Amino acid sequence: MREFSNTTIVVPKGMMMVDGQSLKPFKDTSLKAKLIFYFDESSCSSCQVAHLSDLLNLYEIGDKSGKYEVLIIFSPPHEDLSGLIEELKLRDFEHPVIVDSNKEFEIGNPSMPSDNRFHTYLIDEKGLPLFIGNPNGSEELYGLFMKAVSRLK
Repeated sequence: MREFSNTTIVVPKGMMMVDGQSLKPFKDTSLKAKLIFYFDESSCSSCQVAHLSDLLNLYEIGDKSGKYEVLIIFSPPHEDLSGLIEELKLRDFEHPVIVDSNKEFEIGNPSMPSDNRFHTYLIDEKGLPLFIGNPNGSEELYGLFMKAVSRLK
């Protein structure tokens, strides 16, 4: 965790994004801090897609404060890729969702912990982790997350 906390997180180019019913290239043009949810191939993609609405409060905080944006990145097993894309289109989630079919996020961030409990983190505008964990996981985590958000520019 110490190594990861001192590493710059890279959001690679070349991933795709499901935006409503469309599939298009993802372009990270924002200079804002980012709250990243990364779901690797060990995660149940269908389960996570079913609970995307649980994250709406975090989008709202980011939108209201203007301090960060939320990135949800799925990196499913290759055989589940088309099913995930179809499921995301069917759900028509109100925010874009990134699909990383080539494990570019994982490859670009080799210090990322293997434990998926630590695959959610707030990074500053330079890519340095400020908070690790799901803010919705507990009241204590939420409080720590809000303190980290308050330190953002």
